[in-house]
Amino acid sequence: MGQPPQQLHLQPQPFNVDFNALFNANRPAGSKALLDALGTERQATMLALVLVDFLPVNPMLAGDVSLQLEPIVLEIGKVKKLDLVLRSTGGFAEFPWRIVSVLRGFCDEFEVIVPRSAMSGATHIAIAADNLVMSPLSALGSVDPTRNHPLLPRDPQGNPIPASVQDLRHCLEFVKRNVPKHELGPIVGQLFSHVNPLAIGAIEQSYELSRLITRKVLGTRKEKVPPKQVDEIVDRLAGKYFSHGYPISRDEVEADMHLPMTRANPGDSLFVAIEALNAFYTGVFEKQVLVPGPVPLTFRVTGFLETPKARRILCQVFGPNGQPLGGSWISEANS
Repeated sequence: MGQPPQQLHLQPQPFNVDFNALFNANRPAGSKALLDALGTERQATMLALVLVDFLPVNPMLAGDVSLQLEPIVLEIGKVKKLDLVLRSTGGFAEFPWRIVSVLRGFCDEFEVIVPRSAMSGATHIAIAADNLVMSPLSALGSVDPTRNHPLLPRDPQGNPIPASVQDLRHCLEFVKRNVPKHELGPIVGQLFSHVNPLAIGAIEQSYELSRLITRKVLGTRKEKVPPKQVDEIVDRLAGKYFSHGYPISRDEVEADMHLPMTRANPGDSLFVAIEALNAFYTGVFEKQVLVPGPVPLTFRVTGFLETPKARRILCQVFGPNGQPLGGSWISEANS
């Protein structure tokens, strides 16, 4: 997503919420044994970056994640092989590049395990890996950004309607295919009278930024990707799947992008270890607790950034309609 980086998902708290008290009353079990088991299977130092991915509004890869990552990697130190367990619907375009840059500085080999979906900006992190680990349940996604802009057309509630470069391009291509040439000028002029040129420029900027980051993350891989293959991956992820939410299977990652992969298949020990860890996270994310007070609020754990030794856990409070109202990262030892 190509929105301005200052618009983070952790908004100021509109209510007096004691996140530490709520967390202590609803502390999730430790995941050390599960991470250790996967680390033994993979012969790697383990790091998990897992954000809930099934809510109407999911937490994003943003500045707060980058800040929480720094003390974690400093504690890990430089390692030979780092395996990242990654689950996320994505976030702001700039921060996946920041995350990749930081992780690359603390390991010689970098691999990514995708238990379910690593979409949008999370795909940028995944394709930076020297090797991907995917099961039949894993998916990556397109990285063509959709952007909100104050000068875009607005919905009946007065909110800007998000748009992407692909929306504009496919609209123009449709008009060119179906409208006689002598009528093109007035129709295109009418279309663009509803979209401010500054908004079009901002959307195009986000699109080019996403393509730039695809090139940059691929450039960090230990085994360099040939330029022609880089161009193909950039084009595919930036629009050739025709939907930002298109789930790219492991077969397509291999066939379309030709990236190295380890296949975790049902029944093998690697698949079992990945599924056990993923089931732990899903179980935690599904729990919600009513917050006492005059307004019906709910409390959830919505993210983990952790190693077998330490963890940072994202806690959020949601309003009556499921809208996120505030959040806090809480740090503790893993167990």
